[in-house]
Amino acid sequence: MKHIAVTVMVAIAIMGHTQPSNLKHYYYWINKAELAIYDSAYSYASDCYSRAFRHHTPFGRHASQAFRLNCYYTGNVQRAAQCFHYLAQMGDQPSWYIEDTVKHDELWRTITIISDTTKSLVIPELHDELENIKATDQAVRRMYFDDEEEQAKAIRETDSLNLSRLIGLYKRYPVINDYTAGMGALMTPQFIHYAKVLNYDPEELLLKEVLKGNIFAGEYVNLIDLCKCELLRPEDGKARPATIYGTNPTFFFIVDSVGFIIQPANIKEVNKSRKRISMSETWEDLAQKHRYRYKHETDFIFFPLKFVFVMPEDARRKIDDIDNGSTKGEYHIIPLNLR
Repeated sequence: MKHIAVTVMVAIAIMGHTQPSNLKHYYYWINKAELAIYDSAYSYASDCYSRAFRHHTPFGRHASQAFRLNCYYTGNVQRAAQCFHYLAQMGDQPSWYIEDTVKHDELWRTITIISDTTKSLVIPELHDELENIKATDQAVRRMYFDDEEEQAKAIRETDSLNLSRLIGLYKRYPVINDYTAGMGALMTPQFIHYAKVLNYDPEELLLKEVLKGNIFAGEYVNLIDLCKCELLRPEDGKARPATIYGTNPTFFFIVDSVGFIIQPANIKEVNKSRKRISMSETWEDLAQKHRYRYKHETDFIFFPLKFVFVMPEDARRKIDDIDNGSTKGEYHIIPLNLR
């Protein structure tokens, strides 16, 4: 046990040196790892994660997924411990990742040492400000109002203030990421609210953060596509079609017990857009991952599933359109245990 802990700490000390950032290579190996996991090629997936982390300091979700993979599937204690070092820098605790400390006694002891000896990089003031923005965003939406106009006014005022605070944070802090703000630094629900209520497009603010490697591109494309759905065209007041990255509920959605995958008409442009932000994952790769999610229970969640409400006849029409070839897509009956 002592030998393993020492070996891990030496490896972590080596990792602690500033590493070059190559987002293109990082995302290439992350995509390989995710596809391998859904193929049950767990050892290869572990190798892919390790290769990815050589090219860019991992985002929180990837360090977490790699830890889970090595703890519960490959049994590679050293790699799991190295992953936890990144998580400890984000302020995470061992108890968040291991419940059965007896079964995983060796790894538990190792990551406890890491937790005790690793300094969190989270900036408390930044973290607290972001948490307060989230809290006030939810509080005003849960508050009771006598009439809808009063509620809409309160929401607009709160969102306007919070957006100004958020923009101010990006000006005040040179780096806002999982390490400085804690995991979940990108506030997707709030930005969607700003798009819907204030007609604010976050692309200009966030794209540069993606290109700098501060925001995970996969989370960004989901956010931007959803925001584009909410933004209004000034000339006609209609929602603009969101087909930039191909992730919105127009293409991947669940109705009752049926999971749909609809191919974008501009799939070449979608893949070019994804490539421009260094993403290796093509739209076809994303579709392959959705197929797996529609059919299998899994511990690995790489993207949120989107459930939508439509009338039964509309869902039936969508199925008929796929069957007769007028819509390029597919549908899958989701097993009972996944519904």
